[in-house]
Amino acid sequence: MGARRSRFIGPGGIGLVSALLLVLGVVGLVGGVAYWVNGLTHVHAAVTVPVRLLAAPGSPVPDADPERVLVPVAGLPPAAYVSADSGNLDLTAWDSTMPEQALARADTLLLGLATAFAAYLLIPLLRSVQEGHPFDDGNARRIAGLTVALLVAGWLGPFLTRVGSVLVIDRLGFGGVGGRLDPGTTPELGPLLLAAVLLAVLAEAFRRGEQISADVDGLV
Repeated sequence: MGARRSRFIGPGGIGLVSALLLVLGVVGLVGGVAYWVNGLTHVHAAVTVPVRLLAAPGSPVPDADPERVLVPVAGLPPAAYVSADSGNLDLTAWDSTMPEQALARADTLLLGLATAFAAYLLIPLLRSVQEGHPFDDGNARRIAGLTVALLVAGWLGPFLTRVGSVLVIDRLGFGGVGGRLDPGTTPELGPLLLAAVLLAVLAEAFRRGEQISADVDGLV
């Protein structure tokens, strides 16, 4: 008789995780949308976008001090300033446009939507695992959908926010060749693609499990 294998997570744990996912999904959806819509109501007010300082064309300035401090940038108008926090540089400028506000908060919006979407996919998947039917029809598609949520939150959101940075920098006249600011780089795709590939492999494993489960049911 083979050794009994212990569970990685019991029914109670799955129920707790499902409840936490529900809370995270609701908070992400409501918070992300509310934050983004709030930005649209602040046209002509201040907008804050991530930037990178250039001492000379193509020469990045070393990271600033870890505390939030003002970073002097010659030529910025009085209603704009660059500040640093833990090495992250942000440009804040007044007289914003609606596209600037929408793009500046796009990362938070898409993170909230992706969190809500992931919770929507994971809760029924966990429920089927809790009931002892992990290969129920649709679970493979749910796992594949998590790949989309991951790429939207991890890459598309930050990319759109940096497009907002381009708009603000260009409006202030600090972009282009010889400019003192640029929007920096988007997150590396390597780790995200690796996670996406792992999810895709897991989705394929679940698809095959669904197929085997359906074949077995057909023999009963």
